[in-house]
Amino acid sequence: MKRSQFVLFVLVLVSLFLVVGCGSGSGVTGEAIAVGSQEVKIGVLLPLSGDGANYGENIKNGVELALEGSGFEVVYEDGGCNVDDAVDGVEKLIDEGVVGIIGELCSDSTLVAIGVAKDAGVAMISPASIDFDLSNTPEVAEKNTVLGNQFFKKYKKAYGSEPPAFSAEAFDAGLVLNEAVLNSDGSREGVMNAIKDISFEGASGSINFEGEYYFLK
Repeated sequence: MKRSQFVLFVLVLVSLFLVVGCGSGSGVTGEAIAVGSQEVKIGVLLPLSGDGANYGENIKNGVELALEGSGFEVVYEDGGCNVDDAVDGVEKLIDEGVVGIIGELCSDSTLVAIGVAKDAGVAMISPASIDFDLSNTPEVAEKNTVLGNQFFKKYKKAYGSEPPAFSAEAFDAGLVLNEAVLNSDGSREGVMNAIKDISFEGASGSINFEGEYYFLK
């Protein structure tokens, strides 16, 4: 998959549904914690195999830094940057009981996955999609926001390199879901409603959700 197939840095919400590794499976950040009466699970749908795997790993790293120590259980599925795998992956995450999903990466698979998540009432945040155009760049954001500088240093310390493409956007997506869970009852509906009120200067730029489609501005 060519890099030109990706347009960087977008968080997109369709209607009121936000369509916010290595193979499928789950990981735990700290000990799984409960909000209300149930443990909270966050789903991550990424291309962790195939042509987009390098980008998927970048997103995975950003999400893990954002949710480090949160206590949420993070469940991963491989979307493979193709429609069939993305549908299969998002359905597995929904069945797993996640309250929100981060992913996918490629446009076609992202948009199809959004529809599946929407029907299930699950918020989904995408850190990238080729159908949307943004003028922001990670170099600008990472060096000109407080959180951007913190993320830059944190990523370099954790992984031994400067943050690559999509990692800052994934970091911000993780922060959004973390904030939404903590400011809600932890249900899917509660998380979705809480996301609409979130606004902050993220590692990748200004995060806010307005109108039908929500972009990283």
